[in-house]
Amino acid sequence: MCLPPLVEDLHTRTGTPIDTLMTLHKDGHLQHIPQDAEGQLTSVGTMAHQTGSCLPCLFWFKKACTKGIFCDYCHVVHDGQKPKRIRPSRRTRMARRIESSKGEMDSLFDVVLDSMGSQEEGEIISL
Repeated sequence: MCLPPLVEDLHTRTGTPIDTLMTLHKDGHLQHIPQDAEGQLTSVGTMAHQTGSCLPCLFWFKKACTKGIFCDYCHVVHDGQKPKRIRPSRRTRMARRIESSKGEMDSLFDVVLDSMGSQEEGEIISL
C-alpha cells in the first residue's frame, strides 16, 4: 500500500494509527494540525490556536480527553489557564441523587420492618 509521505512520517514518529491519519489526510486537515513540543499531533480544534479563535479542551488539560486528534477543542495550554473541576453532567448528578435516595429509603424500610418484627401485635411503632 502506498501511503502519502506525511501519513507515513507521522505514523512512524507518533505511532498514530494509519487509518486515523488517512481520514484526516483525505479531509485536508492533517497538514494543518499543529504538533506539540514532543512532535505529537494535537487536535483538529488546535488549528485555530494561532488566530486566537480556539477554545481550550478542559478534558485534555486534565489528561482525560477521549476524542484525541478529532477533538474540536484546543489541546495547547493557554495563557492564564487554570485547573478546573470537571463536573458531572446534570443528568449524571440527578441519577446519582436518585440512587442515593433509594438507598436511604431501603435503609428506612429495613428499620421499619425490623421494628415491626420485634413489636407485639397492636403496639405502636415509633422511629
